[in-house]
Amino acid sequence: QIHRADGTLPRELSKDPQLLARLTSMVSQPPSLRGLARCAVRQSLGVQYLPTAVEQLPLPESVKEYVLLRD
Repeated sequence: QIHRADGTLPRELSKDPQLLARLTSMVSQPPSLRGLARCAVRQSLGVQYLPTAVEQLPLPESVKEYVLLRD
């Protein structure tokens, strides 16, 4: 819910129509479970060099490619 309980928009959102459009889109179409899983894997690897870290994971190659945004 982007609007306040009284139905008004926060001032910051009323000043920035692009931000409002982006947030409205995010609220109406939440990310897929697949996308959330990719973010979780990438975040759990921390600051390591991502290709090396992903290569060491016990995952199928197709999943590794997805995590590395190569899908």
